[in-house]
Amino acid sequence: MGLFDSLKSMFAGSRLHPGAGDATGAMLVDAVKRYDVSSTNTVLLTTRDMLWNDRAFYLDLVSPHLVPHLGVLCDAWCGNEPHSVVPFLVRGVTRIDWAWQARGSGAGAGVGSGAANLFQQRLTLARQDLDLVIQMDPSDPTPYAFAIKVARGQDADLAVGRQLLAEACKRQPDHWLAHQQLVVAMAPKWSGLPGEAVLDFARAAAARAETLSGLPALPIAAHIEVWNSQLMDIGEAAARAYFKQPAVLAELDHAIAALEQTAPMGPWATLPWNVLAYAAFIAEDAARLRVPLTHMGWGAFRYPWYYSGDLEGAVKQAHKLSGIP
Repeated sequence: MGLFDSLKSMFAGSRLHPGAGDATGAMLVDAVKRYDVSSTNTVLLTTRDMLWNDRAFYLDLVSPHLVPHLGVLCDAWCGNEPHSVVPFLVRGVTRIDWAWQARGSGAGAGVGSGAANLFQQRLTLARQDLDLVIQMDPSDPTPYAFAIKVARGQDADLAVGRQLLAEACKRQPDHWLAHQQLVVAMAPKWSGLPGEAVLDFARAAAARAETLSGLPALPIAAHIEVWNSQLMDIGEAAARAYFKQPAVLAELDHAIAALEQTAPMGPWATLPWNVLAYAAFIAEDAARLRVPLTHMGWGAFRYPWYYSGDLEGAVKQAHKLSGIP
């Protein structure tokens, strides 16, 4: 099951919160499904300054639901408001999901030439929108964060991703999505780097975490990427042993304690808890699962749960394992 098939589980009859635990997010998802972007425009205009993490969260939340409406809604919006940043930011982020829809979620070797070409064409369009946003609103870290995902898809040198992160951090030092996207880009399956390189980067970033930061969870995101890279080589059964290693579990314990201490707040704050909950779920560790799952509830986000193939099924299993209804 691919990413977009997995996301279907977030709709009718699902126990998952449609806004990843946030009421405003649920309202935005419902609105864009009804071809209404006015609420998205209003919310994104108000998520600035110290709310950049919220802006990235809402964009990442609604963009998959806007893919079917790119021409009808997003192109028309950009045409009607050519001097506004928001429509071009929304279209740029949505074009990234549009590109990945063309590619599919499998390994690169399994992507046909037609799909690969379409993937690159759509990523180029996405980057054009993001570059325009950078010119129109130099203070916003958001286009830099999403551009890291574009650079990964374009097989750009990792130095490009690092520079994009540096630009995002000038504007928001603890920007969650920018850091998380570079961790994904550094994964062995994408970069060819050894797993220890991505772990070193994530640990250094976590060491800089201050109050309200989600960065304490970043080393666990790095472990997930190392695990997932191994998964492709050695199979699920063997890879599950990765998260049962005492050193990895000790780092998970540290991340849980540290994240409770930094106490991130706001709609985006469930995202690092999703990472910790997923790691404990893969480890099949009920005791370690309870704290992050309590913070996350049914507010599951696509990263990293989509690695399970069945997003909602995995979250239901996690709740059953933890004993949390």
